Amino acid sequence: MPSIVNLDIKGVPLPVYAFVKDNDGFLWIGTDNGLCRYDGINLDIYRTVPGDSSSLVGKCVSDLLLAKDGRIWLAANWGIAVFDPRVRRFEHKVLWRDDKVIPKYESTDLFFGADDVVHATCQFHGLARFDQERDAFVAYEKAERPLDTTPRARFAHSGHRDAKGIIWLVQWTSLLRFDPNTNEVRSYDYTHHGEPPANKTHLFRAYDDPTDENILWLSSHGMGLVRFDKRTGEFSDTRLVHEGEPDLVNGVRCMIPLDTTRWLVSYDLDLRIYDTRSRTFGPALIIGGQVPTPFRSAATALSNDGDGHIWIGSAHGMHLLPLPSPRFERWPQRMSNFCITPDDEGYWGASYYTGRKLFRFDGHGTAIDSFPLPGSENGGYEPFNILRHSSGIVWIATTKGLVTFDPLKRTAQRKPVIGFSETGSTPYVSSMVEQPDGTLWCLFNGTGPARYASEPAIGSMCRTNR
Repeated sequence: MPSIVNLDIKGVPLPVYAFVKDNDGFLWIGTDNGLCRYDGINLDIYRTVPGDSSSLVGKCVSDLLLAKDGRIWLAANWGIAVFDPRVRRFEHKVLWRDDKVIPKYESTDLFFGADDVVHATCQFHGLARFDQERDAFVAYEKAERPLDTTPRARFAHSGHRDAKGIIWLVQWTSLLRFDPNTNEVRSYDYTHHGEPPANKTHLFRAYDDPTDENILWLSSHGMGLVRFDKRTGEFSDTRLVHEGEPDLVNGVRCMIPLDTTRWLVSYDLDLRIYDTRSRTFGPALIIGGQVPTPFRSAATALSNDGDGHIWIGSAHGMHLLPLPSPRFERWPQRMSNFCITPDDEGYWGASYYTGRKLFRFDGHGTAIDSFPLPGSENGGYEPFNILRHSSGIVWIATTKGLVTFDPLKRTAQRKPVIGFSETGSTPYVSSMVEQPDGTLWCLFNGTGPARYASEPAIGSMCRTNR
């Protein structure tokens, strides 16, 4: 598993509670003080504006959900809203309960039910679904009546819809099974070796097992990682700490599957890999770099962006965990034809003559990912030099021009070189250097230097007079 990468993103309100990536590739971040949009460089923050009904509802955004139409649903401490990135307006949605309108309420979780209908869990109002005709959320009245005898009636922390359409509600120390078709509700109270849970401990969220539809995994506060068997209604848990106050240890805030048998789990102040086959945790992950350091922060949000990264949000900032791509190839240890450049967390390397790939290494020199270079098949060119720019972009100098690689977008592209088409010469790049102001200079074999500029062509290399 590669090391965690710290991200120095200025201005992000902390803690971070949720991530979602939209159809245009922007990352949306739900925080304790606003909704943020991040494009890899710039950060925009949306906050509540008093008197402006089209601004953010509440300040604490606890969950985000991307709809098929590109709009973003968000759960906040003053209710639920839907945000259209194209017009940048928020539409607040009221809650109907007992034939009464509740304009301000707290929602903690969003998920899609049948037919992609948005569902929400609302503290002290239970489960609700979005009604298109009313343009509002409507509480499930019948689903809540069996709970009215409990002290925490109508409280639901989170919800989850499984592959069979059953909705599972997490309520403090119990799990509720709700069938939307029959309105049937079953309650399962958590016990630990036959004993009730310790005071101040509770369950957080439910997750499907990737391979077994009969198993749910539950995060918790003070109970460790909890496993629930739908067939037997039994709970079991894995705990790492067996001493101390129950509500201060064995906290699993969030988790995300890495594959069919491994989960990335936020456990107390660590991030660990959990193996569902052996029911064991691996060692705590570290922050990479020349001097690796432990990751000591309670992760509050985990999200796979689909581009080979897991975004990590915590009370101390934002981080990335790079994942090996499906086409990952291990670094050929016997290969001597390669060039390298350091970055903050390890190294980048490019192989030539055979393979012609870009490799990423951790701080110990172990290859953790590989990427094909466009147009290099069958000896199209040789990557003889490589440089990691201060912007984070990796530049590769080749025998036929320049290639850039964006680690965040995981995309590579050829860069045009202005001035060579007129002479008919080949842009063979022999070396590169970055100046303190970020200007990139390249030396072209036999034709002189060039600098990176935005004119006369955007993102092009321009030759200079020798």
